[in-house]
Amino acid sequence: MTWGRTSDTIGRNAATRVSPFFVGNWDESSGQKRFYLRIAYRKDGHAVMEHATAHRLAQEIRQSEEYQTYHALKEEVMADETTAALLKEYKKLQLRLQMAAVSGTQPDNDDMQRFQGISALLFGKLEVSQYLLAEMRLQQEVAGILRIITDAADIDMGMGQ
Repeated sequence: MTWGRTSDTIGRNAATRVSPFFVGNWDESSGQKRFYLRIAYRKDGHAVMEHATAHRLAQEIRQSEEYQTYHALKEEVMADETTAALLKEYKKLQLRLQMAAVSGTQPDNDDMQRFQGISALLFGKLEVSQYLLAEMRLQQEVAGILRIITDAADIDMGMGQ
């Protein structure tokens, strides 16, 4: 497979050409993130979805500063079994409270108190708060990429702008 300008071809019979499709990789010169995805086109002009592009995007994400920071902090934080258990409970309660808010129901008072207590414990540790913030930054980046992809596919995921 050859990747490059629009005139490049894929396969032996040159039945497919590729074209760059801007999605967002880190561009040193501009200091901005850009992922350049490639879309293959058949001779009849129709685009062909390629999973190789998604795998390259996944590799770019794993090589990003956000992922590297998140992964290193996650390993450090999860090494402590007590902290790992508290984080698991924190996320479970967080999801439960978010679901209550989305559904318009009143959250359970016990869940709210437990969440506040666990939050205070977790955010009281510098490395845990750094991990949770790194996780949030990575989630925001991935959500941005997903938004770009779903917009390109004209799929409404209800994520807003």
